[in-house]
Amino acid sequence: MKKIVLVLALVAFMGSVSAPATAYADCSYNGWLHSGGKCGKSWEKKEKSYKYERDDDNEDDDDDTYNRNRSPYSWNYSSQADLQDYIDYLLELIQKLEDQRDNINNKDQDPVATTQNATNIQNDEARLRGSVDMNDFRNGRVFFIYGEDEGQVDDARDENRYSDIDEDGSDLQKVTVDSDLDSSDSYTETVTNLDDNTAHYFAICVEYEDDNGDDTLECGTVRTFETD
Repeated sequence: MKKIVLVLALVAFMGSVSAPATAYADCSYNGWLHSGGKCGKSWEKKEKSYKYERDDDNEDDDDDTYNRNRSPYSWNYSSQADLQDYIDYLLELIQKLEDQRDNINNKDQDPVATTQNATNIQNDEARLRGSVDMNDFRNGRVFFIYGEDEGQVDDARDENRYSDIDEDGSDLQKVTVDSDLDSSDSYTETVTNLDDNTAHYFAICVEYEDDNGDDTLECGTVRTFETD
């Protein structure tokens, strides 16, 4: 529909500036107003310059050419012989823009991992909680990372694979809760043998293959709790 409106607008506009004739008293385009000259149109491929030329007998105006950085095409308002070529060019440009839009809209949406607050916190254990939505991807490996070292937990979120995360005693641990997620789900995992009266940090993550077939991780934010 937008294409049709654009073409009709062009046809109507060009129909108002037909072949050269002294009967036209003025011509206007994009804010330029010219009096006493010829209205005409023709297109030429230019180096991104916009050129307006006119035959004017006005002695007060010695500059008959206006250059403006507007379009890769230059046109004098003359005949309508090349109107179809220009319309074809515009339709081709519109199609390219629509293809680019479709490519953006059709891009697969990445999984979303959401870390939720821990519950059932005791002196040596706690229940970790989180959810994962795979969106347009499949075969996700869902796991929690947790530990007493906030820096190590946070850095683990930047790895590309589950196997890249090296456990480090009480500072960093990992535990898988789902090895093949294809849709969305919520998870809880009770972790034990925690130090009492100690701050712990955790996040939920999912490992999956991206659009390029490479393993990657998507993790939720790091949350914290303190054992009793």
